[in-house]
Amino acid sequence: MKKLILIAILALAFIAMPVSSSWERRAIFLDTAASVSNGSTIVNGTDFTSPPVNIAAINRPGALTIWFNPASPAAVEIEFEFAVSYDGIVFSTDDSIYEIAIPTNSRSVSGTVRTTWPFPFNGVKLIRLERVVANSGAGNCTNVNAAISF
Repeated sequence: MKKLILIAILALAFIAMPVSSSWERRAIFLDTAASVSNGSTIVNGTDFTSPPVNIAAINRPGALTIWFNPASPAAVEIEFEFAVSYDGIVFSTDDSIYEIAIPTNSRSVSGTVRTTWPFPFNGVKLIRLERVVANSGAGNCTNVNAAISF
């Protein structure tokens, strides 16, 4: 009888488990995708609004995913720069750490170029998309957005 009760409890525990793990987190930076013209820069607060994503409680490595649709793909980079806050108040950019640069002629699926890069987020409390630069020759890009995941 004790074995039967134990089996029933274990069965209920497995049935009650969520389909996806509760530690998985993903946040998209822009509610509405942006566009950037060839040779120009779009900036948070002026050309788009990227609210800060609170990652203070997560404190582990994660990944940034960027995507865009190039109008005329070329071997010229589009750069996504992210600002981070270690104290929850002041934001700063560090191009050597939180930046993704990729040629607009990179492999695409249905016209969308998408790439994911791992990053260390140790000590970071808030992160936001700060600017996107389409270097001269990169062409116009639409559907510009980014996400963070853990």
